[in-house]
Amino acid sequence: MEVAMVDGPLLSSVAMNIRDEIFEQISSSTAENLQEARDILNKIVRRKLPKFVGEARLTEKNKSKVGQKLKKHIGLVFDKYSNSI
Repeated sequence: MEVAMVDGPLLSSVAMNIRDEIFEQISSSTAENLQEARDILNKIVRRKLPKFVGEARLTEKNKSKVGQKLKKHIGLVFDKYSNSI
């Protein structure tokens, strides 16, 4: 799969659409397997944010693998939402 390069405003617009759509789908869902996700979103909306979420370190050993995964996922997201702009 080839990942297209896009300018900042276009990528930002795509990202905003994705976030809004995913947020709404999770928030309005009644699926039991999304209950934890709904709880997390409700805490975010009420500004009950965690003090520390976590940490991940990019090392030389995993840099290539992580980069490949990011390119794959960004390409999939861009393909899905680029037609809606």
